[in-house]
Amino acid sequence: MSAPAATFRFFDFSENPDIVTLFVNGQAVTGNGTFSFGTISNFMVNQSFGDLGAGERMSFDYSFGTTSQGSIAYTILNGGPDEVGFISDEFLLYSATDGVFHADFVSENNLTGVMAGLHPGLTLPTPTVLPELAQFQEVGRITIGGVDHDTFEVQSSVPEPASVALFGAGIVSLLVLRRCRRVKT
Repeated sequence: MSAPAATFRFFDFSENPDIVTLFVNGQAVTGNGTFSFGTISNFMVNQSFGDLGAGERMSFDYSFGTTSQGSIAYTILNGGPDEVGFISDEFLLYSATDGVFHADFVSENNLTGVMAGLHPGLTLPTPTVLPELAQFQEVGRITIGGVDHDTFEVQSSVPEPASVALFGAGIVSLLVLRRCRRVKT
């Protein structure tokens, strides 16, 4: 019997230090293990790209009790308005004949991408290209026998400094108002 469907969510917000985090069905995943949704092995986060350049990367193998093979999902997120023409993120999902699915997320911000160099023995399909947005975007899906099992989503657009400052000012204003109301009562 296979595990229940899961939603894998990659967060890529921090640029200093470079950190990618993963939540599956709301649960933080920080390493190998057996979870309610399946098993994660070969978990690596923020590993070096070597000669391909620097950036953030998370990769792992995922299995959930099936021996079926899925298709390759390859998605590129293009940079925002200040990074026109740049690839912001790449996501690759493919499976072997043993039912193990390989997920690889890279945030590299360059013109050419690095996924092909990270997987030289794999023929990558033409990527699905999406704009980088501030909300979660589906970048891959495991479908077996026509039935959707798992989805993979990325949220990586970092708000501009002015937006962060405005948001921070709003929070501070709310805290000041709250404190003033407490003092009056």
